[in-house]
Parts: sequence; structure tokens; C-alpha cells
Amino acid sequence: MPAYPPTAVGSGLVLVEITMTAGGEPRDFRLVSPVSGFDVAALDAVRKWRFRPAPATDVPDRVFVYAVLGFRTPLAPPQPLR
Repeated sequence: MPAYPPTAVGSGLVLVEITMTAGGEPRDFRLVSPVSGFDVAALDAVRKWRFRPAPATDVPDRVFVYAVLGFRTPLAPPQPLR
């Protein structure tokens, strides 16, 4: 789960293109969605992900995976009654 960035405002979605080897190893990460305050958190999260290689034997040298990461505005803790 990506952490909600402390400087971000509101909610948002980030689309990341991940280029992987046939063995399931991520090689490159590219933001596809417009620039937002969530980009760094999204890239930090997907860089930690691990993938299983495809079970097929005729997998191309490169595989593209698209990840959509959603960020919701955190709920504020309840204020004490006065």
C-alpha cells in the first residue's frame, strides 16, 4: 500500500507503466498519468512490488504491466468535545 503523501491535497489516481523481463523482474517505471502530488509515493510503492514470472514458455523478452494506484483523502481524527 502506498502511503498518502503529507504534502498532497485531496484524492487522486496514478497510472504507472512497468516494463518487465520475461522472468518477472521489473526494469523500468514510467508515469503515464498527468503529474500530481502522488507520483513519488506511487513510484516508491511499485518499486517494492515483486512479480512471479509468467508460466508460459513463449513469453516475449519484454512485458508491460500497468498499475493504477488510488489515493483517498485521509479521514481526520475526531475532534474532542468541548
